[in-house]
Amino acid sequence: MNDPPQPRSCIHGEQPLSDRPNILLIHSDSMDGRAMGCMGHAAAHTPHMDALAHRGTLHRQAYCPSPVCVPSRVATWTGRHSHRHQVWNNACGRPDDSDTFLPLLQQAGYDTHSIGRDDRYQGGHSFGLRLRAWTRASGVTTPPRDHAPRVQTVTDRDRRVRLPDWQCTDNAIAWLSDRAAGSTRRPSFLSVGWSAPHPGGGYNTSPYYLDKVPRSRIALPPRDTHEHPAMRFMRLHKGYPHEMTDEQIIALRHHYLGMVAEVDEQLGAVMQHLEATGLASSTVVIYFSDHGDMQMEHGQWRKSSMYESSVRVPLIVAGPGFE
Repeated sequence: MNDPPQPRSCIHGEQPLSDRPNILLIHSDSMDGRAMGCMGHAAAHTPHMDALAHRGTLHRQAYCPSPVCVPSRVATWTGRHSHRHQVWNNACGRPDDSDTFLPLLQQAGYDTHSIGRDDRYQGGHSFGLRLRAWTRASGVTTPPRDHAPRVQTVTDRDRRVRLPDWQCTDNAIAWLSDRAAGSTRRPSFLSVGWSAPHPGGGYNTSPYYLDKVPRSRIALPPRDTHEHPAMRFMRLHKGYPHEMTDEQIIALRHHYLGMVAEVDEQLGAVMQHLEATGLASSTVVIYFSDHGDMQMEHGQWRKSSMYESSVRVPLIVAGPGFE
């Protein structure tokens, strides 16, 4: 099959470089697009996401290209569905950025920079994770364990629970400060990638964020009367085929929303810096995620299914032309 023709850049014409908007692409990992106050979630604490949606465009029915990290991100950066870019799981990826939209932006005069999680390149995951992407297809499962998904309240950290993400946020703020203070008239594109609220090491947050999420407003998902065989296989592969109690499910969902609140805190730090440096009026901000998190809907956690909680993602665009 021949590759589709390369898309033409939509950033062209006689518009001077200095008049072209900056672009700030902010993407988190495993963010359920319904878990925001602006989407009507009763317990979510997301004042900065809500404020961004209020002054921009909130896409209420946004879905990811794939419920798996790398295929979804490759689709986002190349503009091609999985059957076109041929990346099906986290064992794959792209070798470089030659077929992404970055060369188009650079041709249009943009300075481009990336900070934090990209997760679209070949070999970005550990060998074990890449190997399991293939063993699953062969029906090989992980031996069952006797513990549920890890849920932990971290007491030795307050606001900065996900330290690598906060380092990414600090680096982004420093980069934006340099742009604001510099003399370049070229527009900029900055990608900022956070790993939260992905529960890679478990659903971990601190009392600072748990206190912001009203536990009494957290709803239990309905239990399936009949478990789909694919969901049964997924639970076996994840190593915990047992059902969780209502209390365990509420605790998991509470901690997940605490992780979402930390993402919101970082978004607020970046947006406040844009305002302080005067860049907000000339910057298009796009916030989205690669996929969602099931939070025990259909008896599942994490992602990898086509159910709503796994494929629904946030998508907010704000800035010049999107008020």
